[in-house]
Amino acid sequence: LDAMRKARGKSWEAAVAAADREVEKMRRDVAKEVEDARPPKKWREYAAEAAAKASKPYLDTVAQAQQSAAQWHLRARAAAKEAQRQAEEGHSQKAAELSREAEEMDSTARNATKSAEAYYALAGEAAARAAIEMPFPPAGAD
Repeated sequence: LDAMRKARGKSWEAAVAAADREVEKMRRDVAKEVEDARPPKKWREYAAEAAAKASKPYLDTVAQAQQSAAQWHLRARAAAKEAQRQAEEGHSQKAAELSREAEEMDSTARNATKSAEAYYALAGEAAARAAIEMPFPPAGAD
């Protein structure tokens, strides 16, 4: 009886494995059929990909600069709030020092924002140049 159960289990495992292989083959076949049925890319799609690729490094820098600006703004706001609290408590020297630090932080935030804007403009220029200079069809295209 035990041998029969083992044999039945092995038969079941073999059947499931065969079915899994067949299902995977069918999935690959369908994926290939879908890919073959897809219309060829148009020039604008190649151009969009080239523009995205060319502008990515600049846009990454924009994101970093924007994040830095946001952090500096938050720090400046916190320092200004603390300066106001110190002033209300009568610590005018400490309040003036914190106020100066808040202004410096706000200036740093504005500079980071300007940097982000400059890199955003560079990203646009790089994207336009990549789209214009891209040969059609690009090398390696099907």
